[in-house]
Amino acid sequence: MAGTGGCALFIDHENVTVSLRDQRREVAPARLASVFKVWAETHGRLIMAESFANWTRFTGQADYDRFGITPVFAGEAKNAADIRMATRAYEANENPAVKTIILVTGDRDLKAVAQKIRQTGRVVVVWAVSSTAAGQLKGVADEFETVEDLLLDADRKGGRPPGGGPRPAAEEGVAATGGHGTAKAPGQDKRRFSVSELKAYEQCPRRWYLQYIRNVRTPPTHEGFVGQHIHHALRDLMLKPPEERTLEFLCERLRTHWRDDRRGRECFQKDREFERKCGERAIGLLENFYLGADLKAQPKQVELFLDWTVAPRGSSGTPGGLPAGVTLTGKIDRIDGAPDGRLIIIDYKTGRLQPSDEYLRQDIQVAVYWTMVEETQKTPVGAFKFLGLAEYRELEMRPSPDDLGAALGRVTQIIGRIHTDPDPQPKVGPLCPWCGHLDGCPDKDKASSFKKAPEGSDDLPF
Repeated sequence: MAGTGGCALFIDHENVTVSLRDQRREVAPARLASVFKVWAETHGRLIMAESFANWTRFTGQADYDRFGITPVFAGEAKNAADIRMATRAYEANENPAVKTIILVTGDRDLKAVAQKIRQTGRVVVVWAVSSTAAGQLKGVADEFETVEDLLLDADRKGGRPPGGGPRPAAEEGVAATGGHGTAKAPGQDKRRFSVSELKAYEQCPRRWYLQYIRNVRTPPTHEGFVGQHIHHALRDLMLKPPEERTLEFLCERLRTHWRDDRRGRECFQKDREFERKCGERAIGLLENFYLGADLKAQPKQVELFLDWTVAPRGSSGTPGGLPAGVTLTGKIDRIDGAPDGRLIIIDYKTGRLQPSDEYLRQDIQVAVYWTMVEETQKTPVGAFKFLGLAEYRELEMRPSPDDLGAALGRVTQIIGRIHTDPDPQPKVGPLCPWCGHLDGCPDKDKASSFKKAPEGSDDLPF
């Protein structure tokens, strides 16, 4: 929710860019500038906004300037960006109009700066790339988010963060009207979709509307919390050289991510016994992976964020008839190489892996990721492999061109419904017990017929 006071935003562009490159990920400066500004404005009116780098070595000055963020030449000395950034943060702290200071860096040298600013009663927000975020810096922040999550959430929200900024009148309510007095679909103008968003609409249009149009926040769930940090720990493990991949390191990374995520307090409500059970189950899933997976694998990509704008393939049109100009986004856990030079997409599943082959052939995640990887990596995909952690199992999919075309056709239909649905309604199903919008749902009584699995059972959805 937007803050009531002013906000200062300071970005260590060198730290962010180099850290992302270490993950084998390149994000355009314009994309960083856009996302950082949009998220910063949820904390209040931007009074100061600056990005620091040795701009003789990095590009992006014009991009930051275009978004109202001043590019500051930090000099060529080591830690020059940290020093300039610290100086400007102290200066912002002297401005009575500034109530929140956002530091975009993972450098522990900024810990003392954050501590001193907090002592004056101001809010300190830290955003950093997950792999290089210093625990000491995260520990002194009032709020912490990873840069990767900011980018992904901006994709999911079509560029808008939760609660951020005014919305067009057509998005304020489902019953908004178009220029001729007819009901206008709240998603009519959307051109950017994550795979998660498409699946959310397919599962329940009302939940999609509340989550992706109205951006109604729901409390974090322990299922999502645990699943996210299992994925983070596996990412960290597979970024290490094979000879350094140990079970001790894997479990330590889980505990570190878990401890540093302040959402845990909200998820577990200080119930230490329940948190312990969740933690032990997470450790068990990681042990299953460690004992069953090929730890000598050399991934080509780890936690790859994809962003693909649909374009025609010559005279054959777009893949699956997808609407040209629409942008699809998503995060892939891992990409390995096959002996024949093709790629293998890896997806970790923290729940029981038991869907039918027919279901997986039709799953839009498989088809969209398969197509996005081929289009962006310019290399054919040979297989899509699910790694089930609950009872370590590998399920490899090799969908036919007809299977891929059929699933992409469903994606086209979902986008079409989003663009034309004037009144997204609830869709009751087995996922209702885990919906954060259930209390206000008009079909809550019908949804109660589906029961959540008991805590600790193998059917928990994480």
